[in-house]
Amino acid sequence: MITAYISIRFIPFLFSPEIVLVNPAGENVIVNSQDVLVEGRVKNTHSLTLNGKELYIGENGIFEDRVRMREGINAIAFTAQNIFGRSTQLIKNVVYIKN
Repeated sequence: MITAYISIRFIPFLFSPEIVLVNPAGENVIVNSQDVLVEGRVKNTHSLTLNGKELYIGENGIFEDRVRMREGINAIAFTAQNIFGRSTQLIKNVVYIKN
């Protein structure tokens, strides 16, 4: 009984982490606002960082944060890691054009 419970709880962490970015969406992202809301969801993830900053992972793996852009191309780098040290990285380029 205990073995079954442990297996059910920890099997998802054996798989590589997944990062799904909801906002900003699309391949070529151009924004006119210096502050950009970043939203998404992770699976099989124990910890998540955004440009090196630890993010809070809410219910169902949902996360959000605000990122301050500088003029030009900005790289938003996510790193998700599971409890066994497997990691996945997602980098999104966002172009900020000041009005």
